[in-house]
Amino acid sequence: MNKKILALSLGLFGLTTTQAYAVPVLENTSFEVSSVTSLLGMSAFQYAGVVNAEPWSFTGLSGISKDNTHWIGETNSGSYFAFLQQASSVSQTFFSDGDYNLSISFDLVDRPVLSQNQNIQIWVDSILQTTINPTAFWATYTIDNLIVGAGSHTLEFRGIYTAADASSYLDNIQMTAVNVSEPALLSLLAIGLLGFARRRAA
Repeated sequence: MNKKILALSLGLFGLTTTQAYAVPVLENTSFEVSSVTSLLGMSAFQYAGVVNAEPWSFTGLSGISKDNTHWIGETNSGSYFAFLQQASSVSQTFFSDGDYNLSISFDLVDRPVLSQNQNIQIWVDSILQTTINPTAFWATYTIDNLIVGAGSHTLEFRGIYTAADASSYLDNIQMTAVNVSEPALLSLLAIGLLGFARRRAA
């Protein structure tokens, strides 16, 4: 009986190790790599249509700013932050080869001067996850237990107010992923069966 369990365990383990799953990742998560780095002084910021910070995409009046520009902002991580003014968006597409449970964290703050309570919506694959009204101080927000399958996915931050100076700042976006695909579950089962077989043999 123990030999049968051991053979089944090894068979399952061999099956799981033949399939590789790419962990979803985000890149340039603090906007430190961009075309803004060539600018100096109070004008060290760029709007969508000009700014280049791959793999991020920008629409409307969004963009990237350095510390201490006309945006009068201080970053929460590194030297640059993204801004979302009026109706605008900042997004990135990432890829997955299996099913993953994601946890996404990010920092937001309301514009320190001329604040008009810009609200930020967080979307994943065109599904609204939450809406946040940032405060006057940088704060970290987290979305947990977000299940995605194999394929391409898009994380998007949207500014939704249309008032002229309604703006919020975004920085330090992080994502962790736990594989919940079938091969990963089979691997856990194989480990459990191996442990059971060892206990029976003892």
